[in-house]
Amino acid sequence: MQGFMFRSVIRGFRTSCGLDSRIKRRHTHKPFWQIKKSNQVPNEPLTFENKAWIAGLSPLKEEFAPWERQNWERSSIRSGIIAQKIGLAPLWTKSGVRIMSTLLQVKDNHVVRYIPAEEYASTHVGEKIKAPKGITDTPRGLNPVLVVGADSRDPSTFTKGYCGLFNGSGVSPKRILSRFIVSPNAILKPGTPLYASHFQVGAYVDVRGTGIRRGFQGVMKRWGFHGMPSDNRGATKTHRRPGSIGSGCQKSRVWPGQKLPGLMGGNKMIMPALQILRINHKEGVLYVTGQGIPGNTGDFVQVFDTRHPVKSLKESPKFFPTCITDDLDYLPDEEYADHIHRFDDDSIVFQ
Repeated sequence: MQGFMFRSVIRGFRTSCGLDSRIKRRHTHKPFWQIKKSNQVPNEPLTFENKAWIAGLSPLKEEFAPWERQNWERSSIRSGIIAQKIGLAPLWTKSGVRIMSTLLQVKDNHVVRYIPAEEYASTHVGEKIKAPKGITDTPRGLNPVLVVGADSRDPSTFTKGYCGLFNGSGVSPKRILSRFIVSPNAILKPGTPLYASHFQVGAYVDVRGTGIRRGFQGVMKRWGFHGMPSDNRGATKTHRRPGSIGSGCQKSRVWPGQKLPGLMGGNKMIMPALQILRINHKEGVLYVTGQGIPGNTGDFVQVFDTRHPVKSLKESPKFFPTCITDDLDYLPDEEYADHIHRFDDDSIVFQ
């Protein structure tokens, strides 16, 4: 009787919390708490002069003044940025080795909201997130959270509820929103702009994105199955089928995690420890190593300091917690890593 009651309580808990009892769970549906984003564009009789006047307004309601900077520590966690994947480009080292790099453009990034650790702890649902070493004054082991937005759009294309998310920051509505967990000494004031200069050349970053969606695929393409025999052995209509998945009294069911046909791709993936080879500060473009960053060209990804134990930051970055507008005056248009050949330098010199 007690076992039956326990199973009933667990079943009710799963139903109320919306948790899946299976091993694998695809997050292809939108969460229940997400606010409706898109809105039908109204037919407003705006003239070209009115549109030009609205576009010329500053997104900030008042004169912006950033919060006071704090000192960097070994356990500090900075905020990340949202970048758009715009293509691939080759780079060469000074010894002549060719390296393929992915171009990530930082477009109109602003801090939308700052969530203190106390508020985040009261709303956090899921596994407890451990705080890094040296940070013990946060409740439940949680750190503050920064909500970052990118790619400003016309407010009339969004719903009223979605536009209300940006009232406190004073910035125009963003099309893309992401959340970054930071340490207490790396918090930023809402409305703070984020640039590609947030990082420095030679540093390593982690890139998180959504893989390309392949749709509903069979087991041969999805899992790499060999397939059934060909026609010359007498097999018919079973060439790309999975075959038997087991039977008998010990199994007699489909086990959770069984490799079967289904939706392929569209999963969240992280490419760890990618080195920044070149930064174009004028256009806000990062050149990172590799060409396997998840997503199609034009998709948005999250870029943040790597968590790799060997390649993470060992000393304070050039700008902490981020690069402000006044710091841009002292930066060149482009920066290269020490081992990367600059295109404006001589490649061969005859004496």
